[in-house]
Amino acid sequence: MNRSFHTECFLEEDEEAFSNYVLKEKEFIAKLIARSNAKVVAFKAISDSQNLISLLDYFPTAKGIWIFRHFNDVVNSSLRNFTEHKRYLYIMLFEPEKAGWRLQNVTQENLDLIKKFYKEGIDDASSRALIWYLRNVLFFQQKLDFNQKVILTKYENLVADPEIGFESIFQFLKINMDKKITNTVYATSVRKNTPPEIIPEIKALCENLHQQLISHTNDVTPHI
Repeated sequence: MNRSFHTECFLEEDEEAFSNYVLKEKEFIAKLIARSNAKVVAFKAISDSQNLISLLDYFPTAKGIWIFRHFNDVVNSSLRNFTEHKRYLYIMLFEPEKAGWRLQNVTQENLDLIKKFYKEGIDDASSRALIWYLRNVLFFQQKLDFNQKVILTKYENLVADPEIGFESIFQFLKINMDKKITNTVYATSVRKNTPPEIIPEIKALCENLHQQLISHTNDVTPHI
């Protein structure tokens, strides 16, 4: 979206809008939006997804785009690019003062789930799969499946047929899509590696949630 003439995008590493990958205060974000000449100002606020409903309430004309990717590919990618997977869960359980956004809006039921697997001895791949579950279950916890201001789309469908996938998103935003934005979108990362070994119980949680998400997508492209 940052290649469109109609949009101005702030990615999570952009220090103008984010502080340590978290959106700055709503009042400051409102000023960034007010000064922009773009039709749509977009924020890649992944670390704020647990607060999407409150953001939509604060910004009355705002819309949300929730994109989910299959947990196997997310786990494989995360294991390559990050190191602290089990540590993420440890902080949530034993150092809540350091957890910050990671602990926001996490239910007691899900905290108990983390405790259970941590106590039993969880590996890095299963830790990252559990994190995928914790982050994406927030979509339903916030009842975003009933919110007309939010669109849910599957990453794999978006990259498999980007012209159709992005067109539906731009229609949702009520702006024209520039065809060139799809020129560098490819599906080569989909199922690129062997599925990781995940604790069966966690894998079942992820599979069930993945199917729930698919059933609520707004995609018009065939599922892959």
